[in-house]
Amino acid sequence: MGEQFQGASGRIFEESFNDALSSRYLAYALSTITQRALPDARDGLKPVHRRLLYAMRLLKLDPESAFKKCSAASPIRSTRRLMSEPVVKPL
Repeated sequence: MGEQFQGASGRIFEESFNDALSSRYLAYALSTITQRALPDARDGLKPVHRRLLYAMRLLKLDPESAFKKCSAASPIRSTRRLMSEPVVKPL
């Protein structure tokens, strides 16, 4: 870290852009990997898979229940919309 200045909202440190970016990106990348990409050691599931199984359980979509049409699974997709998909689909 470089010089320290007293700003209106607290201390301000002078730091090179490359140093600041590399340290902050490293912290973001590590938190993303540990929270999203790595499976949990307890059950081997990633958070996205755990959310899907929980939503399927709420809708009673399990192997012991009766057969249901695939349109019954649409509430799961409506609550977990991908960012690339439009909110309203054209007809």
